[in-house]
Amino acid sequence: MGTARPFALSIAGYDPSGGAGLLADIKTFENCKVYGLGVQSALTWQNEMEFSEIRWESTDSILQQMNLLGKMHRVRFIKVGLIRDIEALETLLEQAGQLWPGVKVIWDPILSASAGFEFHKAFNPAVLQRVLKKIYIVTPNIPESVILSGIPDAIEAARELARHCVVYLKGGHSASGKDYVFRGKDFFVLRRMAAPAWPKHGSGCIFSAAFTAQLARGFKLHPAALRAKSYIHRYLSSSNSLLGYHKR
Repeated sequence: MGTARPFALSIAGYDPSGGAGLLADIKTFENCKVYGLGVQSALTWQNEMEFSEIRWESTDSILQQMNLLGKMHRVRFIKVGLIRDIEALETLLEQAGQLWPGVKVIWDPILSASAGFEFHKAFNPAVLQRVLKKIYIVTPNIPESVILSGIPDAIEAARELARHCVVYLKGGHSASGKDYVFRGKDFFVLRRMAAPAWPKHGSGCIFSAAFTAQLARGFKLHPAALRAKSYIHRYLSSSNSLLGYHKR
């Protein structure tokens, strides 16, 4: 193709509102100067206020989508969002490693929709540990880190998850608004950015997509995290509605 942009792949659900999931990821990739490839993991009936229904893609369907993309394009970074279960994610990781040796995966562990629908209550702990060891970064918010680890304190939960992979703990649910990035026993803190900012449908999806894009462009972990945080802040401040605008 006639482009010098790196490729990044999103495996995510289709949200008709465009505020979250696959459409939001591709918008983010494009705005971050990355060519976005997309694999649909689920079809949802929702808008920014209401969630009605979900139809999961089979694991085989997702693999077929990936295989065709793998014939044409070299992918170094993959963002995974909404996924049917942890076993499906493990299978996708194995296939991704075969298609693109050395590929790095950023997993946004979506457990519920902002409109109130719950996708997952828990994952099989044994499979979860195997999966975490195969991914590069997991980007939970505070409730998700607690559920994934089984530890009630979010910071300690993130430390536990960081025994297996890098953890970006999103602090939007906390009073301080601080984000924490754990890599093994080391960590750094990203403070809340200046107001104004308003809640947005799909903000977690957009943040993890921006993070993936910055890594795909070659930025190291710390600067990529800072750039992604700056990107999501611009998005949160772009309007006072639940749907925002992607601004450079």
